[in-house]
Amino acid sequence: MQGRSMRLWSSAPVLGCLLLGPTPTLSAQQTTPATRIELTDTVIEPQATRPGINLGDQNFYDSGQMQRNLVFRNPGFEGMTWRSILHCSPQRPACTDLTGGIQWPAGFWTGGHYQVMLRPSGQGNGAAYQPGTASGIIQQSVPTNGGYAVSAGQPGGQGRQQPGGQGIKPGDWISLTKDFPDDPDAGWWTTLDGGARLSAERNDLSPDTTGHQALRIDAADPGQSATVLSYFDSTDGHAFLRLHGSYQLRFRARPVAGSGSLDVTFDRIGRQPYFHRQIALTQGWRNYVYSFPADESPDMSPATARLSFQVSGASLLLDDVSLEAADRPAIHNLTAFRDAVVETLRDLHPGVLRMMASDTGIGATIDNLLATPLARQRAGYSVWSSRQQDIPSGIPEFLDLCAAVGADPWIVLPTATDAREVRLLAEYLAQPANTTGGHLRAAEGRAEPWTAQFHTIHLELGNEAWNGIFHGEAIDDPLAYGDYASSLFAIFRQAAGSQATRFDLVVNAQTGADAWITTRDRQLFAAARSADTLAIAPYLMHRVDHADTPEELFAPLLAEPEFFERNGLISTAESIARPRALAVYEVNLHSTDGLASQSALLRLTPSLAAGLAVTDQILRMKRDNHVRDAMVFGLPQFEFRRADGKHVRLWGSVVDMGPTMRRRPLFLAEAMVNRAVRGDMVRVSLTGANPTHPVLRGNDGVSLPDAHDLDAFAFREIRPHGTRFSLIVYNLSLTASHTIRIAGPAHQQPAGTIASERLWNPDPAASNEDSVHVKPEIIQIKNENIELPPCSLTTFQWTE
Repeated sequence: MQGRSMRLWSSAPVLGCLLLGPTPTLSAQQTTPATRIELTDTVIEPQATRPGINLGDQNFYDSGQMQRNLVFRNPGFEGMTWRSILHCSPQRPACTDLTGGIQWPAGFWTGGHYQVMLRPSGQGNGAAYQPGTASGIIQQSVPTNGGYAVSAGQPGGQGRQQPGGQGIKPGDWISLTKDFPDDPDAGWWTTLDGGARLSAERNDLSPDTTGHQALRIDAADPGQSATVLSYFDSTDGHAFLRLHGSYQLRFRARPVAGSGSLDVTFDRIGRQPYFHRQIALTQGWRNYVYSFPADESPDMSPATARLSFQVSGASLLLDDVSLEAADRPAIHNLTAFRDAVVETLRDLHPGVLRMMASDTGIGATIDNLLATPLARQRAGYSVWSSRQQDIPSGIPEFLDLCAAVGADPWIVLPTATDAREVRLLAEYLAQPANTTGGHLRAAEGRAEPWTAQFHTIHLELGNEAWNGIFHGEAIDDPLAYGDYASSLFAIFRQAAGSQATRFDLVVNAQTGADAWITTRDRQLFAAARSADTLAIAPYLMHRVDHADTPEELFAPLLAEPEFFERNGLISTAESIARPRALAVYEVNLHSTDGLASQSALLRLTPSLAAGLAVTDQILRMKRDNHVRDAMVFGLPQFEFRRADGKHVRLWGSVVDMGPTMRRRPLFLAEAMVNRAVRGDMVRVSLTGANPTHPVLRGNDGVSLPDAHDLDAFAFREIRPHGTRFSLIVYNLSLTASHTIRIAGPAHQQPAGTIASERLWNPDPAASNEDSVHVKPEIIQIKNENIELPPCSLTTFQWTE
């Protein structure tokens, strides 16, 4: 924890119109009549789940650098696999997907494999689509006017179909899969001189490798040289990693021709190398391991880190590169993630951790996601690209991370996952080692099923499968998506056997109260008969236009969770989900539209007010809409570049997980909430003053004549030696302090010691981007009157 016993005032200018109440002290003096907040015995959510977070995408340049292996993009020089979903137009005789702007060249899919996922039913059996059975080889693939067309081989011909299949028909939804073993240096930067060449070696491999290919570097002729580099921590003006302690570089290599050497260097550009060695390679494959120190001060000026392999006068094979911290002094961490990442998540203590990789993972196969990182292929799916340079995060290391931080896993499955794959995954997660999937798990050193580790394992089909942004992974027909999920989940349950009840099977839907969205969502969830949960993403502040005053910028934000509830946004989704469950797979600000200035956006998205609004929305949905699981999006990402060129400090909840370990107010607010969520969520009763304030129509269309200043949530944990109570209270007013009195279910003020914690700053725009201006503080309860300052979050815990 970061010095929670101290109060730190903002060094930024205080917004004078906001600091109208007295300094927040806990005294008998009241600024308004007191509000009595009383806990009741009415249980809203038994054994309430702590709010969670999305792990998010990994990258090489900001807080997304989460792997212990700092050169994780393609460390095994593996090939690429591409898997995409196409919808064959019912109006075209061949399979033509009419999505505009598809970037695949002619022949991209030729020789690849197709599988019919869904075929229009036409049988009046209650399902719009039935599972497909046909599969085979793609014989031709070509761009067409307004789309892309593929055609299957004929039975008995070059593209032989699976026996019993009926080829591809108009109206089918099909998945296409193809391996591209070339381009082994993807994910690396290269310089080739004098005709030097790089290629994939798939026959002469190290006996120790788990991979499928190595990088062949041919630079043996006079004047030839080749350099293969990995850059990381490369955002200009920012440092996201601090190198401290002993590091270990590992790789495999074998000389092929020539007498030259391999020159290996690790440094930060413009500085003295941390490691430099000219290596004379010995014959045959050998594992090379080197240790070296790298101690950087926390205030070191930023510079890009670089690992370089340089070859001249020689040809050689290179494979399986890793650069990791060799000592682990900070915490007990046996995962594939850096110590700082594990420490950060343990401080957050999320109830659920979601694995979603929008760039790589949703184009992968389950087999690839279960492979070791050094054998994992790069994976793509999008119709708007044809090259992927990064391997996805894997399921085994994600589950290890969840176990290490005490969170239940939420795994997003690629939408194109097929029946064989879900059987394999069910065995891997839930069955003994004598099954195919269980054997894979046991080979990793874990004999018992993962269901013995976690309370619930959540499996979600696709990432926003309805969203056209993800064309190539999407099934934007709600009936088709629902029918496919229903079929796939039924197969998974059967394969999971007696452990099937340990899984929560999830489909995702759009968020909105518009009639057409509501109709689509109802169709989708009705078709997804085998699903347990409908998941939505009710983001805040999509459009920000008004920012001339603090009230214009922050009042609509703080009132939007209540506005959502009153306009039926969340309750509509709840009615669609009932009697099954409603969950929130992502929530945060989404300020990617509007006319607000760059400076206003930088005040808004990483602010104290944003942290309060998002966490209040999560708790409000738990209390009022029976949302058990809700996850912030996300852990990493420093900033996001909008279409208009402005940037917003989204979607990450940390500034970095390295040099400063600064956390954004959203992270701090969620961590405070998670410390208070214990046992059952119970209803509270507010009597006495219940102050409100008007919010005029503003950003995101938020308008409430009587937005409530106070919002309260309570929890009760029955233990052998007494009952522990927790109370979370928000003051959502920008200007008014309020006095509260708290009471337990027996109508009496808590008799024992009350532990209390507060997140507050006089400036609702206060952030931790450049230095710490917001952090939790311990406060002392001196009497029954407790004063809450404006724009604050306060928690109370006591035992009776």
